Amino acid sequence: MNYIKHLSTFFEMVADDNRLTSHHVSLYFALFQIWNINRFVNPFQVNRAEVLQICKIGSFNTYHKCLHDLHLFGYIQYIPSHNPMKGSQINLYKFDTTHDTTLDANSIQHLYNTRRKNDTTDDTTLASLYKHNKHINNKTYIEQKSKNEIENLDLENLEIEKKKRKKVAAKKENKFLIPHLDEVLAFFQSENFPEIEAQKFFNHFESNGWKVGGKTQMKNWNAAARNWMINSQRFVAPNNQRPHLNLIKNYSEAL
Repeated sequence: MNYIKHLSTFFEMVADDNRLTSHHVSLYFALFQIWNINRFVNPFQVNRAEVLQICKIGSFNTYHKCLHDLHLFGYIQYIPSHNPMKGSQINLYKFDTTHDTTLDANSIQHLYNTRRKNDTTDDTTLASLYKHNKHINNKTYIEQKSKNEIENLDLENLEIEKKKRKKVAAKKENKFLIPHLDEVLAFFQSENFPEIEAQKFFNHFESNGWKVGGKTQMKNWNAAARNWMINSQRFVAPNNQRPHLNLIKNYSEAL
């Protein structure tokens, strides 16, 4: 493989691909260096600690995201290992287009089809590579296994986005909105309760910052209003008598 031609072609593709960041490029070069040490044999085994030391990415999440992106964008083939004693494997596609070296037709075909599928922009560099290879077979590399891998990665990213949206929605729902006096009056009226009790309820909680027990932030003022109505009925004396009046004691006797 022609080392210089491969990197020159890669630089051209990076310049045209706006999806890539500096993390993607540094990760690719780290993988390329390990591929070079392994004499450009595919697939080759990688160690995460070794790759992170070369590409200088400090986050495991960023590392795995960029690895999946490079796989999805068609620059590499990522073969994860679920065995902790065995590292994952990587296939790096060859972008060498010289006549005196072997051109990896499957690599150009896979990259071209993947970029066309995921990017709406016209990539002239990939188109020229596609036309340059006269021996490309449209059915050679795009197998069902590769399609399933890409679909699974898309589903994983979709699930992550859904979880993030649910967390944001939950935070918005928990936010308490202080009611206006008119809302409180209308609510007490709908429960057939006196207007004076609505004003007492509103003034009480307005003065303490709408906190239950003076400490905990209120979450549902409608529920608090119903509790206010229940508690207020306990202090209503029967037959319009004054509350807490001892009817047995004779108040005319001297103390």
